[in-house]
Amino acid sequence: MLFIKANSPFIADFIGVTNFIDAKVLAKNKVACHSFELNCNTEDLNTDLSVRLAIRPECIILNHATSDSENSIDAVIVENEFLGSFQRIYVESTLLSNELLMIDVSSASLTEMDLTPGSQIHMILPPDQIRVYPCD
Repeated sequence: MLFIKANSPFIADFIGVTNFIDAKVLAKNKVACHSFELNCNTEDLNTDLSVRLAIRPECIILNHATSDSENSIDAVIVENEFLGSFQRIYVESTLLSNELLMIDVSSASLTEMDLTPGSQIHMILPPDQIRVYPCD
């Protein structure tokens, strides 16, 4: 799958639906979002810099069980939106953000997972799928 690397959050959102998460650079390749630390590429960014993270809904991975994977965090499903061949799942993870995050899941995989509103899930935000933008 080919992903265009946008030069700004505006362009990332213009190209397609994107989740944005406010964060602060903690160290090389580590940011803090609310009460959770994420690993992502922060090369050439100064410590304590405010940044916006961008990750596309189809790049977030869902799990039923807690994972030892990098950037694994709990979330609660708030809403499902049927969009034909996939469903957009809106989740809340207050450790990560005050905003709902969108996760796109193929309709075929829904039979394997309980994705009803109120269900707790575990999601993984792959570090190589997170874009980091300095705040203006």
